[in-house]
Amino acid sequence: GMTVERTSLVVYNMMWGTVTGGLAVGSVLLMAKLQSKCTSPRWSKHSILNLAVRVSGAVPAEQRFGHMIFKECVLRNPTSVDLGFLGHVTMPLAMTLVRIFVVSVPTIAT
Repeated sequence: GMTVERTSLVVYNMMWGTVTGGLAVGSVLLMAKLQSKCTSPRWSKHSILNLAVRVSGAVPAEQRFGHMIFKECVLRNPTSVDLGFLGHVTMPLAMTLVRIFVVSVPTIAT
């Protein structure tokens, strides 16, 4: 059978791997949320682009040109995160990683 020391080492390694993997997946999820918060056209996301469009009518006349330029910059150069091995980080990619993590942790632990 396994000794107490060996069992403790296995449990420690599984816990360390779970925490490290959780932090990595959580970081990718936050990166995907950053991109979504900047450029999503959906009202529910409260993105920078959505906010800029909503306040367009309230912008003073002398600031309208600058406001229009800002909206164009957000549309043409959206904020995004690219990771070399994953490519462009999006919410669907982040959720796929979350699902893989949630399924793999109990599988590895058994």
